[in-house]
Amino acid sequence: MAKCYFFHDTRSKTTDRWPLQIRVSHKKKRPDVPTGFYLTKEEWDDANNLIKAPFKNAGRANKIISSKLAIALETIETFRHKKNAWNAWQYRDAIQKAIDVKYGAESEEQQPQVLEEGNKSLNPETVDFLEYMQSVANDFYIAKREGSAKIMERTITSLKKFTGKSRFAFAEVTVDFLKDYEAWFLNQLNRKGKKNTISGLGFQTKEIRRVYNMAILDESLPDVTTETYPFGRGKYKVRTEKTENKNVSEVEIAKILNLELPPESALWHHQNFFTYYFECWGMNFLDCAFLRVHQVQGGQLHYVRRKTSWSENTKKFNIKHSKRAQQIIDYYTKDKAPSDLVFPILDKIIYLQEKETGNREEDLENRKLFATKLGYKRSNHIRRLSTLSKKAGLEQNVSTYVGRHSFFNIALNAGVPKSQISEMAGHSNYAVTEGYLAGFSQQVLSQQAEIVRNSIAQKSQSSKSLLKETQVLLEATGEQISLLVFLDKVASGIDDQSALQTRLVLELLSQTEIKDHNKAIRYAKLYLGEA
Repeated sequence: MAKCYFFHDTRSKTTDRWPLQIRVSHKKKRPDVPTGFYLTKEEWDDANNLIKAPFKNAGRANKIISSKLAIALETIETFRHKKNAWNAWQYRDAIQKAIDVKYGAESEEQQPQVLEEGNKSLNPETVDFLEYMQSVANDFYIAKREGSAKIMERTITSLKKFTGKSRFAFAEVTVDFLKDYEAWFLNQLNRKGKKNTISGLGFQTKEIRRVYNMAILDESLPDVTTETYPFGRGKYKVRTEKTENKNVSEVEIAKILNLELPPESALWHHQNFFTYYFECWGMNFLDCAFLRVHQVQGGQLHYVRRKTSWSENTKKFNIKHSKRAQQIIDYYTKDKAPSDLVFPILDKIIYLQEKETGNREEDLENRKLFATKLGYKRSNHIRRLSTLSKKAGLEQNVSTYVGRHSFFNIALNAGVPKSQISEMAGHSNYAVTEGYLAGFSQQVLSQQAEIVRNSIAQKSQSSKSLLKETQVLLEATGEQISLLVFLDKVASGIDDQSALQTRLVLELLSQTEIKDHNKAIRYAKLYLGEA
């Protein structure tokens, strides 16, 4: 992925003032974009990336160079899907174009050329926003970014319903337009019969913003500029909200993993898929579907999250297989070549994504068909998980989303530090993890509070199920005991037993009235089968 940073080019020996550049780094090439400032060595603070005195109006100059660097970073982010197709000079040209849109061309000689291009180009008063948006979605399809393309096409459908039109100009996408769209969207019902959420609104308006950003940098639309940009400070702000973190306990997960199903049945296969990606750190179902045999050899899983593969924050994973995960891999990779898909999920449709005809229209048609069938595969897996959930007696359906969140919820409850969960989840930074686990943390606190309440209630009444299991102990008791002293004695007297067994015995005997310590230990050992 391309990167950029300030570079004070002091290589010339014939001057005492050198140009401050924005250096673009991509594929080991480093072309520069001029900032327009020439500085002495004393005027540039390389450690803090600041212009300083004695440069005149240093404060204003710093605002300008910071703005230009921000434009460069935003341009790289906007065109990150081009990282494989573009070279460093193409990124540099896009950045230069974006800077020129806001600050004007660097020389007067470039101005006539820009004006001439403008006369030949489409005008934002007439160019169709939805048509341009579809062209961007098509580029995503060609780049094999089916998820991004589908989200953008859903936004197109939503905008058509909102406006009642199949065409409208860029000039119509104003702050008022976006506010009206927000009000309309939040009053619409989704497929479940509930009103759309702010989170759903955020997905749609982010796509509108992305397309507008790309149009600003498009040479065929020189009049679509930052001046007409409806987003940002004092304009329309994309709204977000924390989503509800749905998850199930390790007991409920175990019920699904341990279901006994007819081998080779459809449910049996989908149980295997779920088991594998759950045990491999809650990986995404589609990441699992695209796995090749060479990625799961030597008892290890090696893969890159598809969600981050087009960004500079690419997340690579090397995960040691659990015993159960390895058994699943051994079954599905038997007699397969290294380049074959591991799981029989995409076998019949993968050719639609991989086929290159050289004809863009034909390739686009194949990519769209693949994306549609891929959606069917994912929906089918979610339906199978719903069936598995019912067979396991769960009240809540376990989807791919719930499975992933449950993995990290269980990890948090087990005491795994959030920093390590962040690495396991493949988040780009710790702040993302904080938001991701916020709901989990609240749930943990609620559970602990409930434990306190239950503890108080349990000490005031006997547990029928526990009394039935320990009837022999109850018949032999008749005295009172201090629970804290008892804990110390039992822990020291049964040190060869697991902590779980010790806690169980403690809970059982706390329902009795044993006072004699030796008798308590003897009864504990009797229960554990040692007497």
